[in-house]
Amino acid sequence: MVINFFYGLSFFCLGLAAFLRLRQGGEFPLRKQLPWLVAFGFLVGATSWVEMFLDGGSIYQGNNILRTFFMFSHPISGLLLLKFGWGIFKDLLPLPPWTIFIPGVMVVPIAYIITYAATTFITPSPMEIPIDIWSRYLFYLPGSLLAGIGFLRQWHYQRKLGLFEVSNLMLAAGIAFLFEAFFVGVMVPAAPYGPASYYNYDRVVFNAFSGEQVEILQPFGLDYEKVLNTTGLSVEFWRMVSSFAVTIFVIRGLDVFDEIRKMKLIELQDERDLAQQITLDTQISARETAERWTDAIVHINRQIVDIDHADNILSSIAEKARDLLNSDFLGIALLEDNQEDLNLKCYSSATETKMINNLMPIENRIIRDVVLNANYYR
Repeated sequence: MVINFFYGLSFFCLGLAAFLRLRQGGEFPLRKQLPWLVAFGFLVGATSWVEMFLDGGSIYQGNNILRTFFMFSHPISGLLLLKFGWGIFKDLLPLPPWTIFIPGVMVVPIAYIITYAATTFITPSPMEIPIDIWSRYLFYLPGSLLAGIGFLRQWHYQRKLGLFEVSNLMLAAGIAFLFEAFFVGVMVPAAPYGPASYYNYDRVVFNAFSGEQVEILQPFGLDYEKVLNTTGLSVEFWRMVSSFAVTIFVIRGLDVFDEIRKMKLIELQDERDLAQQITLDTQISARETAERWTDAIVHINRQIVDIDHADNILSSIAEKARDLLNSDFLGIALLEDNQEDLNLKCYSSATETKMINNLMPIENRIIRDVVLNANYYR
């Protein structure tokens, strides 16, 4: 009864934590799977507490109602776990291309298992026994395995990103689900057929032919006594431990995903601030450049208004234009009256600014074509 109580409490806390995390909002990888985890946690918690009351025999009037609830809660909670496990396996990371062949390969064995399970329901044993057993085999076992493998894939992915703290939590959650797969999906109530006759946690089983509860002796397999003798603790205790591990690491994993989301938001905020700073610097630079051009134009206009010598005006134009364009050399050439001759009049370099008194024709064909055709050339 104590183990059932804490087992139910563990999964109830898991469902409650997932529910509260779901209500907080936000976008993170596990969000779409949380409703299934919430329903699974609450239902498994309620089922374990119902089993505790039934085993304790403290309730008599509502026993039939509780037994009916207990009988149908197993397949429903198993389906919820299977849906959650499939979501963890499929949605957190893209599946490898070869996984498209899995459904076709699994059709035959799954059909065989379902057919074999269906035959056990027609045996004259209590209905809750095969329902419990095959809910574990068909739903709990694959659901826990899928969830475990999904978290292990996250462990590998987060390690490649360098998030070692996150990857360690994903590894722990994956191992915890694999433990849950074994102690809940493999170790089932004893039955005189199939794997349940070898891997179970009961020392007695309902004999379908005599209609009596008899002790079963198992020369092979992993039964209650072997686990108890090997570890000193019962299968039910290890099942409770696995539930604690699943609850702790999944809840911690939800917090970690939230931290990852916050880290990404901080990175986006930093990138936005950097972009704003670059834009501001660009605007300041453009404003400074415009002011320098304006100052140069005002200076040259002042020289013209003051009727300064033409050579001085040309020298100022060459010097300031070279500085504004940040070029190594800038020359000013004048087109003669015949509209064909192009002569250099002044130039400005890094070392000097000089007027050309003698004729210095521009022979460069490209420059002549640009000037005479009034068209740029690159």
